[in-house]
Amino acid sequence: MQNKPIRLISENERLKIEIGASTFIYRRALGSTISQIRRAYTKGGEFDAEGFADEILEKHVLDWRDVLNERDEQVPFSPDKVKYLPDEVRAKLLGAINGISGELEKNWSHTP
Repeated sequence: MQNKPIRLISENERLKIEIGASTFIYRRALGSTISQIRRAYTKGGEFDAEGFADEILEKHVLDWRDVLNERDEQVPFSPDKVKYLPDEVRAKLLGAINGISGELEKNWSHTP
């Protein structure tokens, strides 16, 4: 395994992840941003995991290529469309945004 330098999280960073034949451009989230959004989606001890995940994805997924609709037509990127991605894709994106990979990414969005 090759050692990689540590890169600071930046508002200007643009990272790429390929999922299937699609490519997503995203930026990582600061821990403080995740905590702030998590608090906003916790009311009366109840955590709205779906709303939390939607907001994280809308703020951190910046673009995509080769995402298709039901008629196999290209769908132009729009942050409000990210919530319609399949759950497996959303989980991988959430893992990438939070810097998690492997098994942890499967359950990350559902952790209170």
